[in-house]
Amino acid sequence: MIGSEPDICRQILAERRVGHTRCGIVHGDVTCADVARSFGLSDEAEIYRPVDRSEAASIAIGILSRDLAYDTEIMSPARAEALWGQFLQLFDGQKVRLFSNCRSGLHQWNPATKSTFDIGILIVGEVSGGCLWVEDED
Repeated sequence: MIGSEPDICRQILAERRVGHTRCGIVHGDVTCADVARSFGLSDEAEIYRPVDRSEAASIAIGILSRDLAYDTEIMSPARAEALWGQFLQLFDGQKVRLFSNCRSGLHQWNPATKSTFDIGILIVGEVSGGCLWVEDED
């Protein structure tokens, strides 16, 4: 597995200029734990739960558009939605499974890092995996 940072990830990193953002893809036949480990996240299975595309989009838009610690706007929800859509396009043509540590809205989560706040989406495809994860501190 070799990780890479596609152009859309560089764009996300430039626009979500608060906290710490992990964004990228890994190539190969990967599991959720493999993807998490590749991006420095905990690989404990109980942290992550499957989410459908609609819930993943809601989480992604929330974490891109708002600061997790202070709930301040970072970018418009419309811009966050566009960035998420472009990231998801990296997996076009693959059957994907989506996972998150988020339990209810953006207010309950199982930590995958040592940060005070961390929420994200892991993508497990047929030939690659991806990570969009944000961390904020109060």
